[in-house]
Amino acid sequence: MSSSSSLLRGTAVVLVAGSLGWLAAALPWLLEGGRLPISSAWPSVVPDAGPWVALPAGEHRLSALLVTCGLVGVVPVVVGHLLRRSLWPGVAGALVAATLSIGDTWRTIDSLSGGSRGAELLVAAHLGLALLGLLVGLVVAIASCRGPRWLRTTARGAVATVLVSWVLDLVVTDPISISGWQTWVIAHQQHLLAAVLAVVLAVAGWRPLTTLLGWLGALAVVWVIPAGLTALTYLGSYAGGWASTSAGQSELVDGALDVLRAALDPTNRPVWPLAAALVAGAGGAAVLALVRSRRAGTAAL
Repeated sequence: MSSSSSLLRGTAVVLVAGSLGWLAAALPWLLEGGRLPISSAWPSVVPDAGPWVALPAGEHRLSALLVTCGLVGVVPVVVGHLLRRSLWPGVAGALVAATLSIGDTWRTIDSLSGGSRGAELLVAAHLGLALLGLLVGLVVAIASCRGPRWLRTTARGAVATVLVSWVLDLVVTDPISISGWQTWVIAHQQHLLAAVLAVVLAVAGWRPLTTLLGWLGALAVVWVIPAGLTALTYLGSYAGGWASTSAGQSELVDGALDVLRAALDPTNRPVWPLAAALVAGAGGAAVLALVRSRRAGTAAL
């Protein structure tokens, strides 16, 4: 009886974690309508009448697809860990959610691709990015829950960065009609990311001193991930019919690499928000350390 109850509870955690993971990760896409957008890769789709797909699709949604699948890997693991103090129910939930959602998206766009070389490349890009996002999300989630302190800090910096990107997708579900507050959020995304990073660093603290390696790791991922997403957005936006010729593909990749290098260049991005995050994180860590010390002293009395 006990083993049966444990199995039922474990299965329930798998299903709940997987369902919550997909719903949370895909929420911006669902609010956008979840319909396959028009594209030269699937000419039979007409505006606002495309089939429903479980994940962001289309050449203009590649970065959103990567972020969504990353969170499909992260959220179930975190939920499962909170519910059962175990990683594996969450991992199983993430794999179930990813299998169903990636399978649905791949099946739909593959059936509409029409067999052209450009469409085949776009379908392959969707599948590759979805699997990459899931794999990285699982690794980051496991590291953030069970890794050594410095690795947990780095992983949580990566999660914070992806969450900010997710928030931006959630804020702008209709790029055509953007209101004033949405414009404000977009303009201040660097500040939002710095604020979230400061919280991550403050909670991590600096003891043991190896945790400071995690601070460096968190700063690195906060700098690199947005640059990678920018390059991926460029890749999709300028792909056209997904460059059917080898020369066109080579030119497209070269352009994306140029965008990546420019996005990584500190002269092209403000550095002070990250510096402010470091200062705020250090201050927050000091305050939290003082609070814990006082609580320990009170408990000792």
